[in-house]
Amino acid sequence: MLDTELVLEGEFVPSDGPARDIFAAKGVGDGMDYVRRWAQEHAPLNVDLIKRLHEVTTLDAQPVMRGQFRPYGYIARITATTVKTADPLEIYEDVEALIESLRSSTAHTILKAAGFHTFFENIHPFADGNGRTGRQLLNLMLLEAGYPPVAIKHDAGRNYSRSLEQWQIHDNAHPFLKILESSI
Repeated sequence: MLDTELVLEGEFVPSDGPARDIFAAKGVGDGMDYVRRWAQEHAPLNVDLIKRLHEVTTLDAQPVMRGQFRPYGYIARITATTVKTADPLEIYEDVEALIESLRSSTAHTILKAAGFHTFFENIHPFADGNGRTGRQLLNLMLLEAGYPPVAIKHDAGRNYSRSLEQWQIHDNAHPFLKILESSI
């Protein structure tokens, strides 16, 4: 009964099972609505927007973790890859540097959005929900440039992870760009 009350008040999310899946799906929908509104405003990307988008998108995460970068001592590992994520003490500066590199890049919009997404995932700033937040940011950049949003299919999962790793570790953008192309 107490768990139910906490869930209804927004203070607690079940850690597994169908309820968590419902929260996750609702969060992705809410996040996409947020992205569409932000894209219409053409406001510049910043750390606060990224944190707010994470907060809106990850309704299945515990409330205290939403919109907050990984705390000191929380080391993130990306399953089945050799990618080393950012140290929690360097996350803010790494995200700021990534945003600045996006602003100063002269590459094509799709390449800039894909690169931002790839290296955002490498930083892995949040304890949970990095993939969803990163894909929302990818869609934000595509929408702002007049492209349709993408949905990276669930069955692309392993290939998606490997393609990110190819770019992050081996500087080979082709596999991820191929997945992105097939998703547009």
